[in-house]
Amino acid sequence: MSEDRLHGRIGRFQLFALGFGPIIGSAWVVILGHWLGSSGPGGALAGFAAGTAVMLCIASCYAELTTRTLMTGGEFIFTLKVYGRFAAFITGWFMMLCWVCVTIFEALALAWFAELLVPVLRQAPLYTAFGASVTGPQLAIGAFGAVLIGSVNYHGEQLMARFQSLFTYGFLAVASLLLLYMLSQGSPANMTPLFPHDENTRWWVGAATIFANAAFFFNGFQTVSQVIEERSPNLPLRTIGRIMLGVILAAGTYYCVAILAASTVAPWRALATAPLWKQPGWRRNNRSR
Repeated sequence: MSEDRLHGRIGRFQLFALGFGPIIGSAWVVILGHWLGSSGPGGALAGFAAGTAVMLCIASCYAELTTRTLMTGGEFIFTLKVYGRFAAFITGWFMMLCWVCVTIFEALALAWFAELLVPVLRQAPLYTAFGASVTGPQLAIGAFGAVLIGSVNYHGEQLMARFQSLFTYGFLAVASLLLLYMLSQGSPANMTPLFPHDENTRWWVGAATIFANAAFFFNGFQTVSQVIEERSPNLPLRTIGRIMLGVILAAGTYYCVAILAASTVAPWRALATAPLWKQPGWRRNNRSR
């Protein structure tokens, strides 16, 4: 009997986009102020540097297991091969719940981001769920996003990979230009104190929190292992490992540059407490050059 095989049309740049895109996303914009407020610029950078180092080790393990199994499924396949069907069944359900939680988090962040950019979308809440108000535009954005992503995946892996690459590299280009502009306009004086230590902020506590949540902040690199059977037949297995490690390095660098840019363009204490949808006073009066 002939064995059904996947098409194998995803190249190295598309695999990188599939791993890098889910990490940077848009949710980091929501919690950037919390990073600075809890640890200061130096603590946030230290937390992400340590988290990147540990995640590189984890990504190396994923790369080794992925190239040994060469089966789409990621953690489910790894567990199935080592511990059997029952453990793989439990792992699969936990991974499903994990991705559902991440999807909800990203969807809420996207709706918040849309309201930030387009103030007219801020409407009266329709109802309240778990203490949070839910508006009509938020539901519309979520529903539209679900239909769009579902349609893209339904039409095959090639369209999905192209769609992900377009948005990932497009977002990366725009964000990089914006961050470089912020760095060029900012001042290192705004970063003081670099490592705050007072009754309100202890930098090592915030750095430890960021480090402890590194697995969540870097979540998405394992997408490469979940589409491994769709890789191009001309793609060497060694390149798979390099892509996974490159994704972690690129994401860690991106997070650190975002922290640097935000903390130099304005005094970081004011940035950590100011609501981003208002015109903060520090932007007009307290900017250091």
